Amino acid sequence: MKACESVAAKRNYDAAGVYGVDLVDLIRDKGVLVRIYGWRNIVTGDRVTLAFDSYDAWDGGSAIPECSGHLNRTIDADDLIPKEDTSEPDAPTVVFIDLTIPAESIDGVRYGRIVLSYAVENRAGKGESLTRSVITEFRKPRA
Repeated sequence: MKACESVAAKRNYDAAGVYGVDLVDLIRDKGVLVRIYGWRNIVTGDRVTLAFDSYDAWDGGSAIPECSGHLNRTIDADDLIPKEDTSEPDAPTVVFIDLTIPAESIDGVRYGRIVLSYAVENRAGKGESLTRSVITEFRKPRA
């Protein structure tokens, strides 16, 4: 399974070469919007768990447990309908699900990173994705 994507971080990377999110992204998206692309044997009833682990530095640093957690989702029929992936120019329609890590869950990561991964459980067993680090810069600009 491929790593998930932060939609805002992908946009920022394409524009400026930094895979990260800032305060404007956090406010606009009411959190961090994470896109998980469909896997080979996706069916209704599959269970997805998105894990997010936060740290107080871009590299290394200490864990921030109060800004870490999990989001769970069970795949339904609507999730299996291919959609336009607006995070990629000229992308074909694909199956994906979007999960949003609420801003209040992670706004304590003023300057650091969030490490994302997800797991899928279904009749075939359990699979885990690669991790993806997203740089965060949620500090308010100085006046």
